Amino acid sequence: MKKQRVHKTPAGFQVNQIVDAPPPPSPATHKPPTHGATPWGRIAAQVGFWETAAEQWQQLGKPFKRQECQAAMQALQFALEIL
Repeated sequence: MKKQRVHKTPAGFQVNQIVDAPPPPSPATHKPPTHGATPWGRIAAQVGFWETAAEQWQQLGKPFKRQECQAAMQALQFALEIL
């Protein structure tokens, strides 16, 4: 994936660069964060992680990857309801 990066040189010129950006996380390649003081807090953080990833995939026009992230998010939401 390509991402545009804009920065200024020491001389004050604006430079646009196209750089390779890592793809957003997906359930097949990434693990969500495990921070949080309680099990509920850890799962809630993971729900937010997958929600953000789904939005990023949507912006890239990748609906299947977005759906994978949404499925992971929904499974965690069901776990929160049990707690």
